[in-house]
This record gives sequence, C-alpha cells and structure tokens, in this order.
Amino acid sequence: MATPMESIMAMFLMSLTNFGDYYSAFSKTKHEYVAKLLFVIYMAIVAILLVNMLIAMMGNTYQKIAETRNEWQRQWARIVLVVERGVSPAERLKQMMVYSQPMSDGRRALVLRLHQSDEDKEEMKEILEMKRRHERHLKKRKDKELGKAPITTQPIKATQLIK
Repeated sequence: MATPMESIMAMFLMSLTNFGDYYSAFSKTKHEYVAKLLFVIYMAIVAILLVNMLIAMMGNTYQKIAETRNEWQRQWARIVLVVERGVSPAERLKQMMVYSQPMSDGRRALVLRLHQSDEDKEEMKEILEMKRRHERHLKKRKDKELGKAPITTQPIKATQLIK
C-alpha cells in the first residue's frame, strides 16, 4: 500500500469482511503494529457508526408508527364532525342527553372505554342495573302520584343490553 488512497481503499474492502489478504500484508510493512492498530480502531469506529445508524432508523420507524397509531382518532373525529353537521341542533342535543354522562361541573361528556377489564364491564353492568331500577322506581312513584295503577313488566337485565 504505497499511497494513502490505496490504504483507505484497502480499509474499506477490509470492512466488508475481505481482510484476509490485506491483514497478512500488514506483516510485510515497516509499521506492522501501527497498521494493525489502525485497522482495529477503524473497524471499531465503523461498528459504532453502524449501530448508531441502526438506532436512528429504529427511532424513525417508531415515530412513524406512533403517528399512524393516532391517525384513527383524527379520522374518527372527522367522521363525527361530518355527522354532527348533518343533524339539526335540536336532534344533536337530544342524542347528547341520551349518550353522554354528566361531569362534576354540570356539563355532559361522551365517555369512551375502549379497553375494559372484566371487572370494569361487571361494574358497568351493575351501574346500568341500578340506573334501570331507579328509573322504574321513579316511574312507579309518578304513576302513584297521578293515581294510575302501576304497570308491572319484566325487568331487563344488564347482560341482555351489554354484549
């Protein structure tokens, strides 16, 4: 390896796992140990740079996946917006009262639970059953106040409504 360019080219070829011929040529030079040391340093730097590139590529891939993970929420919001704009304000208010839950400040909000545990599902069933009992009790009380005879019906179980 007479020139620096030949040395650089040889280092590159050695980094491609073709260093058998060149590594034996190190022993024929005037600076055998320096050449081997430089080769080891070069290979270490190449390995570090390759690992750094791999980490950067994985970070980029993770970022793209994280962005697309939230894309469904944007699409869902657009669909809801289009549907809401197509419904009259009175109908929108009526449906909001049916499907929303009251918050602590008096306003109403739609509560979504995408991933419920079995305990949460069971608790929701119990809450709905208590709500139905309360509504039946109120209806009986109103009927009694109005002087009507109470209508007895079979209660609907929460398990029939939530599947």
